[in-house]
Amino acid sequence: MTPIQLPSREAMHAAYQEGEEAVLKVFDQLMAVIQTLESQFQALEDQKNKDSHNSSKPPSSDPSPALPA
Repeated sequence: MTPIQLPSREAMHAAYQEGEEAVLKVFDQLMAVIQTLESQFQALEDQKNKDSHNSSKPPSSDPSPALPA
């Protein structure tokens, strides 16, 4: 997986100095990063929640039930 590149403080300041369009471009880039992270998170949540009842996994792969205390 490729590491996510976020703008540095200096890059943000430079965009601010350039004006509204430059700031909005950085904003759009950050929104794209957030959307990517949300998608990855959802995929991991979906994978974590799979068991033999909602996938083709065998019952032996289901997590063990919690033992009473």
